[in-house]
Amino acid sequence: MNIVIDIKMLNIRLVIPVLTVFFLTACLVMVTDIRARDAQINPYEAKGYVLRPKSPSVAKSGVPKELPILLSESEKDLIARTIWGEARNQSFQGKVAIAEVILTRMRTLGCSAEKVVKAKKQFSCWNPHDPNRRKMLHLKKDSAGYQDAMKALEEALAGSNSKARGASHYHTHNVKPKWANGQKAVASIGHHKFYCIRT
Repeated sequence: MNIVIDIKMLNIRLVIPVLTVFFLTACLVMVTDIRARDAQINPYEAKGYVLRPKSPSVAKSGVPKELPILLSESEKDLIARTIWGEARNQSFQGKVAIAEVILTRMRTLGCSAEKVVKAKKQFSCWNPHDPNRRKMLHLKKDSAGYQDAMKALEEALAGSNSKARGASHYHTHNVKPKWANGQKAVASIGHHKFYCIRT
């Protein structure tokens, strides 16, 4: 009787590790299969907080419009401050348009919000000697200006009604930068003119 019980216990001890290995292998195969199918369906991956193409060949064309841009809270904060710095005295539509330009650049270039807004001589509010930079950096999150800028960003992310019409560049009416020569504005909102320029 004891021999029979010992044999059964031995069998159970042998079966449990085998079943465990089988279960873990099955899970690994299933996860691998799901990832493979996802890679076929969606050739993009979330790297950082903005969707970026997986391959250099796809990267050249940027991130398609049908794919969402994923932002962290810190990136939303950067964009909201940029909107305030660039368009605090503009209408809500003007603020949304600035947000759209930033998102368009992120999508086209496949890079982070920080790289876009802090690019050299692109958004003047980030220029080292801009008189409003300090104010922008110390803007309180519970202030009306910050909250309005954040709402403008959320509307731009929703993308239901484009204000900037896909623009990637803009300037105020009182300047005429060299890059605007020969370019036709796609929108004019408040003090800003917007352009679609693909480099």
